[in-house]
Amino acid sequence: MSELGAEFCLVCGSPPPLFGERMCESCLRKRIKLAEVPENVPWVRCARCGIVEIQGKWVHLSEEKIWDELIQRNLKFHPDAEDIAIGLETRTISDRHTMIYLQLEGVIDSLLFQEEHTMRARMANGVCLTCTRRAGNYYEATVQLRSSGRKLSEIEYNNLRATLNEVMEMLSDDPMFFITSEGPVTGGYDVVMGSKGLARA
Repeated sequence: MSELGAEFCLVCGSPPPLFGERMCESCLRKRIKLAEVPENVPWVRCARCGIVEIQGKWVHLSEEKIWDELIQRNLKFHPDAEDIAIGLETRTISDRHTMIYLQLEGVIDSLLFQEEHTMRARMANGVCLTCTRRAGNYYEATVQLRSSGRKLSEIEYNNLRATLNEVMEMLSDDPMFFITSEGPVTGGYDVVMGSKGLARA
């Protein structure tokens, strides 16, 4: 028993050292988790082009960065945790499911905590805005290529088309920079584009 007036663990009565809310190490570890980790986490990939939806935005991400993003968004560490370290391994279960094995480490109230968790990443198919618009023949601008008083030759058409390809490769990876349709028309050649920005380029 602790001496009268001496500090003791509020849970089991053990003497110091005490941590946190006046608990011994054993009682503190029983009541505190370094992190809360959900068993299943969903994510969405465009079934047409493969880009990934992250917090309402469609972005190009490598598989490794997808797992990092899911971990950052879904792990909840103890508010007092410091010096946090995360190790992970992944194993593909099926074309939609990937197991993420986590090794977590952190310090709470000068005590080192180490935990292992498993999280299942569940992929769902979606369709991004760009692919939706492409499928619906969406466009914002039409570039009309015309010659004055003569018909463009096939070589000129090919040169113009090659130049357009070069312009699209040099521009940013804006998902709206796509060609809805193109082809010869009376008096020239029309290119229908998904973005006014692409047309101005």
